[in-house]
Amino acid sequence: MTEAVFVLPLISLLVGFRARALGSWLSVIDQPGGEHKTHSIPTPLVGGMAIATPFLLACALELWQSPESLLHGALLLAVGAAFLLGYFDDRAPMSSRFRLLAGTALALACVTMVPSFVVEAFNFAFLSEPISLQPFAILFSVLVIVGLMNAVNMADGTNGLACGLCLIWTLFFLVFAPPEVYGVLVVLAVSTFVTLIFNLRGKLFLGDSGSYALGLTISLLSIYVYNNAIGTLHADVVVVWFLVPVVDCLRLMTIRACERRSPTSPDTNHLHHRLHRLVPRSYALLIYWLLVAIPGAFAIAMPSLAGYIVLGVFGVYLGLLGLTSSWLPAVKLKIQASYSPD
Repeated sequence: MTEAVFVLPLISLLVGFRARALGSWLSVIDQPGGEHKTHSIPTPLVGGMAIATPFLLACALELWQSPESLLHGALLLAVGAAFLLGYFDDRAPMSSRFRLLAGTALALACVTMVPSFVVEAFNFAFLSEPISLQPFAILFSVLVIVGLMNAVNMADGTNGLACGLCLIWTLFFLVFAPPEVYGVLVVLAVSTFVTLIFNLRGKLFLGDSGSYALGLTISLLSIYVYNNAIGTLHADVVVVWFLVPVVDCLRLMTIRACERRSPTSPDTNHLHHRLHRLVPRSYALLIYWLLVAIPGAFAIAMPSLAGYIVLGVFGVYLGLLGLTSSWLPAVKLKIQASYSPD
């Protein structure tokens, strides 16, 4: 597996350099135009291939070396299925209900196949004893997996955001990873980094194939690492890692439901869209990354303070929503007008 860690990510480079040809061959070219599209040239949706292919091959290699490995077999089947689901959605958009049902079915299959994909208890840093989730452990785990899949999908609205977030989370996992997942995590990190570079340059998009596959991969590995961490990985530390994208996802779904729209319908009310109104895109992207990376790193270093970090991050999130509210420019104009000479 050591050699594969260095060889497999070369596939990401190949996909990146041949992105347009692959996108045309697979009929997954995203055309410009439309209310929620900002790109000006046709862009291939092959970022998912650049990340999922090396990762799936790494899982297959681990399975070949250890045929009894239920973990790698489940990752191979589930992430491969998520990639294919996203690929067909990229070619011909599916209904949001079907996507939700398919994602739920995948999550249920995963927690049924691999017990380590089930969150059995909350192990908080501020409590001496864990809180058991039985008899609702399977239901909660399915909700976590589906929720993270949707959070990653919703974050995939500006170049680099979803890739960057998944890279940050993968690096966090590596701090606690048990040996059996270390190799596939390294392949995932390097492949995601390579794809991120091409994505930032506008050479390719993740597409639904990428966001579905990455979302499922991150959700499954987060639960597995939490359950099998070397040393103690506390639940409140994991909450810090995923707080901003998950809360933003829940906010958007709630707003859309109140407006009697599909919870997965597109709009420009995501945190990254709102940050674009405040600062240039590159700075907005950096702010979002730092809002996840810095608190996450502090939580790893000082797990006893993770609860306070959660409150701090949530406060910053609310502050950013306030700064980017649609009513704020109007208020500023009224204030300026009140002080202007007649």
